[in-house]
Amino acid sequence: MKKFIVFRFILSVLILLTFSNCNKEESSSAFLPIYGLEAKGTIPSQLNNEMYLGLFENPDYTWMANSGIPWNSRYMYLVPGWMDNWGTEEPIGNIARKFLNECEELGALPFFQFYILNDIVIDDAEDLYAKTADTSIMKQYYDQYILMLNIIKEYGKPVVVLLEADGFAVLQQQTNSNPEAYTAVADCGVPELTDLPKTMAGWGMAFLELKKDLEVDNMMLGIHISHWATREDIAYSSSQLALEPVVDEVYDFLAPMGLVPNQTGLEFDFIVCDPSDRDADYFRLQRGEDKWWDMSSEASINSASYNRYAEWMRIWNVKSEKRWIVWQIPLGNKWHKNVSNGDVNPQEGYKDNRVEYFLGNNSSENIALWTNSGAVALLFGRGAHDQANFTNDQDDKGDLYMKKLATRFYEKGGMEVKR
Repeated sequence: MKKFIVFRFILSVLILLTFSNCNKEESSSAFLPIYGLEAKGTIPSQLNNEMYLGLFENPDYTWMANSGIPWNSRYMYLVPGWMDNWGTEEPIGNIARKFLNECEELGALPFFQFYILNDIVIDDAEDLYAKTADTSIMKQYYDQYILMLNIIKEYGKPVVVLLEADGFAVLQQQTNSNPEAYTAVADCGVPELTDLPKTMAGWGMAFLELKKDLEVDNMMLGIHISHWATREDIAYSSSQLALEPVVDEVYDFLAPMGLVPNQTGLEFDFIVCDPSDRDADYFRLQRGEDKWWDMSSEASINSASYNRYAEWMRIWNVKSEKRWIVWQIPLGNKWHKNVSNGDVNPQEGYKDNRVEYFLGNNSSENIALWTNSGAVALLFGRGAHDQANFTNDQDDKGDLYMKKLATRFYEKGGMEVKR
């Protein structure tokens, strides 16, 4: 009799466990962890509270659409010449429209990197500050920005624009960190900008003022923050430098541009960073520089490591109360051949560990660290053509590495991020 009672008890427990598991499968999203619980600031209401994971891909390219992966984000550059596709296409701005329509078909949030200032004048690309003080150059500049705004408004769905990668850092250096340095923002002949200060701060506010005046409510703006803006590279060569004073110095320069309340009535929606523009072993082999990061969860924040960069991001997130977009993450893996990428042969490109860190075996723990520092988007893409790419990044089994790990990320349901 006792054996029968024990048997019935065990059977009952098994039935309950089976029923419980069935319920969990039916409502698994309710049991997924929410990431970024310690992050400050909010995700704009136009976006989902999910981690955005995507790639760099130009219009007319179909790799992402044919990959079988439900990508939720995709980005491209807008550089001088984009308006008429370098003299090959009409109507004006069609390349941007095409990209947006392709993103809609893909179900992916579009990101534009508005990268105009560095190349708008070919003869003196390095002196960015001189360009901001030139009325004719600024008129060209804002005409391109206004065209982009009108195309985004016409699109009508959420779009994120990342402004001038590293440009703000160069301007900080060239103005000696002076947000009151003269710019031609109010003198360049754009009517909407005549009431803005003729300063570096006014130059930053112009992006917000034009968005407001043209009523482009479906666009979100991200201001780029470089880890070397003070001339001390806190991510690599100056990895033992105290982080808070560096953050304070850069924040004091950028804040009047639109990180805090200002006369436009708007603020930037995101802060943006890029850990590196090239694969780590490119720097080691071609320039003799060590730009590998320690992936260990025990790595000191006073070392060249993912932990240190996440700590720098955390300090910025707390100070600005804005979330991060981590952009242009290199694609190298440890099976690459360490040669210039030819886009044809397998495994070409330089080695790196970024994809492995964010999407490999410890991805949940690693992304948790970065989302707690404010990250809401991880956008992967090479910063130069000779770097590793997702179209030929085979691993030791012959599989495309980024494709395999991104597939796993999305098959698990992605990641829910605290709004």
